[in-house]
Formats: sequence, structure tokens, C-alpha cells
Amino acid sequence: MDLKVVVHEDADLFLKFSDYFLFDKKKVYFFEGEYYVDIDDVGDKEFLENLEFCKIIYGEELSDIKGNFKKVCCS
Repeated sequence: MDLKVVVHEDADLFLKFSDYFLFDKKKVYFFEGEYYVDIDDVGDKEFLENLEFCKIIYGEELSDIKGNFKKVCCS
């Protein structure tokens, strides 16, 4: 299988997840029953351990909801 990956270093990437306690020590945001955390605030090990429980959101999908985030916690 060939895979092409394009990295946009200036793009915002957030993780969307249902279980608040996945990243409870990070800056966690809430919107419409889901939690969000900026991928820049998550360490590599923590990211890999929890990736299966998250969805990566970016671009237009993120732009549509980011202004409605409510900060839930921390750092």
C-alpha cells in the first residue's frame, strides 16, 4: 500500500473524544456533548495511547465549532 501524507505545520489540529478523563490534566474544551483538546498540548506517548478513542479534527470542521468551545479545565 502506498500512502501519501501531507503535513501542514501551521494548521490547528484537535482531538475530539467522549471520555473527559482521557486528557483530564490538559486544556480541555467542551461543545455539544464532546470534549476537545489541542494536539499540541498532548505528549507523543499520551497521544498514541489514546488515539483509538479519539477523532482528529482540523480545517473547516474545526473552524465551524472552535468559536463555540467552552473551557472545561485546566493548564
